Amino acid sequence: AVWQQSYVKSEAYAKSEAYWLEQFKNEVPLIELPTDFPRSGSQTFVGQKFDYMLTNDFCAKLDKWCRETGATPFMFLLAVFNVLLAKYSGLEDITIGTTVAGRNNPDMEKIMGVFINTLALRNAPAEEKTFYEFLLEVKENTLQAFEHQMYPFEDLVEKLGGERDVSRNPLFDTMLVLHNHREYMDETLEPRFYSYEGLNHNISKFDLTLVATHYEENLLITLEYSSQLFKRETGEEILKHYIKILKDVLQDPHQKIRSLSIVSEHEREELLSRISLKQPLSSSGFDL
Repeated sequence: AVWQQSYVKSEAYAKSEAYWLEQFKNEVPLIELPTDFPRSGSQTFVGQKFDYMLTNDFCAKLDKWCRETGATPFMFLLAVFNVLLAKYSGLEDITIGTTVAGRNNPDMEKIMGVFINTLALRNAPAEEKTFYEFLLEVKENTLQAFEHQMYPFEDLVEKLGGERDVSRNPLFDTMLVLHNHREYMDETLEPRFYSYEGLNHNISKFDLTLVATHYEENLLITLEYSSQLFKRETGEEILKHYIKILKDVLQDPHQKIRSLSIVSEHEREELLSRISLKQPLSSSGFDL
């Protein structure tokens, strides 16, 4: 606690505060996603989730492009998430949240407890950029943000001021988290711990939370969505659209963001067929 209070009075704190205030000196646009239900006056935090496992082949492509650009898998997945939200909202100014462990001080490594801090990562997925160009921007922005990760998120929200909306989270309504899970297989030590996936999941802290988890050579992508805003089939569709963009840019990251599509050729033909027959679309009408 003494160390933390001394940080608040330090030059490093002031420098980080200046960085974050500069990042958000302009008002953050609200990301209005095409929801199935209108946003109510307050949040219930009720949600569901869908999973998709990326196999070793796709992970190898991800590693290849990360090596070429110097980006991390987190940065790559974050860039794709930005593109998805830009496609849904029509915005080119996207803020996505993430978390950091908050254990920069070596003395904290063996202390039990939660020291997590939240970062608001702001990027500009303009449609005229190639994904490759945008990824490099995301890389630099993320490195700078992590350099100033100790600055408390609640201090930033307080400094920015402005009217609070209890139906939304401050600064962002979407989050991306990357986990590394390793089975603990040492037979000589007890106790041993394993993850258990059998529990029902009915919570969503944000409109959308994308969680990427490494399991050996595979990557599990989980979308947690607010069932207060989205139907189950919409949540599944959002995850499919994310995976579609991810696969496309892994195949060719030099495509322009404008040319990236969230729907497959089969879905596109079905939608065009419905339009020609003047049938109502189940989709919410965003740019395909």
